[in-house]
Amino acid sequence: MRSSQIPLSKKKDREIKTSFSTLLSDIKNPNEMIEFLESFLSDNEFLGLSKRLAIIKLLAKGHSYEDIQNNLNVSSATVSSTANFKNDKVLAKIIQKLEADDWASDLSKKIIKFFTFK
Repeated sequence: MRSSQIPLSKKKDREIKTSFSTLLSDIKNPNEMIEFLESFLSDNEFLGLSKRLAIIKLLAKGHSYEDIQNNLNVSSATVSSTANFKNDKVLAKIIQKLEADDWASDLSKKIIKFFTFK
């Protein structure tokens, strides 16, 4: 979708962003969210946003640009431009949430492995 060159009023801009954000926050099930995003965004938009988040996550974990480029099939320019977002306070909160999700997932796997008898 192309953006109009005519800007929205600040009130209308905030209104539609709030509406969209509310919808996203109301979707609690990951599979339902994927279904929504796949139908709402183009494949390139969804993949681009997903890769941007993956880049931020890998940078936060200390991965090198080269490692990220090879793992995500992105250019050094993409990694570099995404790295500029890394220090943003909002993204720092997102990184914390992602790290908490990883920790919970790892713990869950360990618990399942512990109680699985072979």
